[in-house]
Amino acid sequence: MSRKLALLVGVDRYPLLKPVNQLRSCANDARLMAHVLLERFSFDEEGLTLLLDEAATREGIFAGLQDLQARAKAGDSIVFFYSGHGSQVPEGEGGDEPDGLDETLVPHDSGRSPHPNRDVTDDEIYDWILEVNAITPYLTVIADTCFAGTLTRAPRPGEKWVEPDSRRPEARRPRPARPRSALHRRRDTGTSGFLPISDRYALLAACRVHEHAKELPPIPGVREPYSAFTFFLCQELLRAPVDATYRDVIERTRVAVAAAVAAQTPQLEGARDRLLFGIRRVEPARYLPLEARNGTRVRLGGGAVHGVDAGSQWGIYPPGTRQTKGAKPLAVVRVSEVRAVSAEAEIVKEKSPVQPGARAFEMSKGPGWMRLAVAVEADLSRAAAADLGRRIRRSKLLRLVEDMDQAEARVLMVDPPGGEGEMERQPPDSVRVQQKSWAVLGRTGELLLSPIPLRQPGSLVRLADDLEMHARYLNLLRLTDEDNQNPLRGCLEVHLLRRSANGDFRPAGPEKATGEVVYREGDYLALRVLHRAERPLHIHVLDLGLAGAIGLFHPVAGDNEPLLPGRALDIGVRAGQRIKMQIPEAFAAWSRASGNDGDLEGREFLKILATTEETDLSVLRQSGFRNAPAGKRPRGELGSLLCRALRGATREGASPVSGQQEQWTMATQAFLVRGSRR
Repeated sequence: MSRKLALLVGVDRYPLLKPVNQLRSCANDARLMAHVLLERFSFDEEGLTLLLDEAATREGIFAGLQDLQARAKAGDSIVFFYSGHGSQVPEGEGGDEPDGLDETLVPHDSGRSPHPNRDVTDDEIYDWILEVNAITPYLTVIADTCFAGTLTRAPRPGEKWVEPDSRRPEARRPRPARPRSALHRRRDTGTSGFLPISDRYALLAACRVHEHAKELPPIPGVREPYSAFTFFLCQELLRAPVDATYRDVIERTRVAVAAAVAAQTPQLEGARDRLLFGIRRVEPARYLPLEARNGTRVRLGGGAVHGVDAGSQWGIYPPGTRQTKGAKPLAVVRVSEVRAVSAEAEIVKEKSPVQPGARAFEMSKGPGWMRLAVAVEADLSRAAAADLGRRIRRSKLLRLVEDMDQAEARVLMVDPPGGEGEMERQPPDSVRVQQKSWAVLGRTGELLLSPIPLRQPGSLVRLADDLEMHARYLNLLRLTDEDNQNPLRGCLEVHLLRRSANGDFRPAGPEKATGEVVYREGDYLALRVLHRAERPLHIHVLDLGLAGAIGLFHPVAGDNEPLLPGRALDIGVRAGQRIKMQIPEAFAAWSRASGNDGDLEGREFLKILATTEETDLSVLRQSGFRNAPAGKRPRGELGSLLCRALRGATREGASPVSGQQEQWTMATQAFLVRGSRR
């Protein structure tokens, strides 16, 4: 049976430091955290060790850490809490700190010249973390301190940091021997500046690396002195629901700290979506934080890189909201301006006042969401650029942009290596061509489509067609059920199956090396679909292939029977309906042009849709980069939405059709297809 163990350290008195460095709140912080762990999170008193002031020497802290490690067993939840001064010293062996300084915790018996430095370095804490993680992965570190990197002024009363020392700590502990690549590399520390970012543990820190952790000014109703971070963190821990995660709690804590002290922003790094002091990880909700408000305008903590688009509407819910099903938003906002990592929005409806710390959930996309943003490089000839620009402007699936940073696809002309083209037309590292060709690159310079030789008749027509094909593919891939009130949302359960050597189908587990399900070319894929809805549902399975093809795996022609609740639907198992994995030649050509000389590998997607009403989605098929869907349009809300995704909007500004004639939901499954080089 798993247990909960904790070491809590609080240091106020520093006999070897100046009077300005003496603190008042840290011992109270440790006592308060002990109370919260005992009363709210079912820690046992025997599993909790408290080190205060004179007991919190360097050796006392290490003895406590070693005892905690010695008592830990697989599956235990371990907590290390520290409240006191932080500082910095010159880095030790390994050269892993970008600024050349190790961050430190300052124990009771440490001082500055002429007194000995007995700080505890971040490397020593990290060594202990790795040793504990070898026993159990459920570790939480809470650091109510700061390191004040780059600051040169002296600390002020109530600030929890000491000036850096030019000396290394005395009595340093020997470092365990580890491969250089595992530990002695330049570490990617988080915003707290304390420890490397890792999912090995959750780190809750009082502030950003260049901010100050502060003691809390006197507030009504609070008689004892506390640190701002620990006090408000404990308040949120006490009121947190049983399914709360560290992410849920830290958002509320930030709001409370910001209202009480200036320039202190609590940080959360590592295993953010684990239950508080527990072992289970919770799938994070898809939301954006509301970061600021000014009148009727708000700032959302997400922008272009998060998929936010102008005109999209977002429902604003209370802090900590994870599920919006059955809940009504406090307000609705419409995005007016999108930047790289933030967005400005206007409040269009407000039932209850919303403030920073609330969560924004997307309700509807903006008017341009179905159109792929395409930019044309300036090195194209004037005639070619004008022709391609006209085709893009006429398209219902594409939109022409001038800013390369806004483009999802960039069209350029490239020459083969050693060709006679101008230097700017030489192919980038991601493209190999044998003759002058059109190439389409993505945001990070990757090749999106197979290059098209300029000499090929109708090359510009094919280029525009392939861009539209890519847009259809992306639209369908990105399509999700955006209705938070949908009673079917989340009801689908999908399992990938693989044909074994004896001919039966078994669950396809992920490959250890990649963590993904992998099918070799020639393998047979199948899947099992179940649902938890209260009424029968019609199941449709669309296959998004490696080369832009969209196929329909289910239903087969004439099969219109709905899937009853509690029943399983096996697809691809029956003889004559089996799905053999193949790598299309178009994908092989793209792979060669991308410079891949190894085995072929690509990610394929299945889109599983469930509808309450019968509909025909066979007209949505496309065979790959040449053909567009045609035929009678599907019925109902889902049919209209899919038709827009595959054919484009009839006019700019059209939004997905809404209606009450049907209910629907969808799920997506991804897997890798691997084949030999051709």
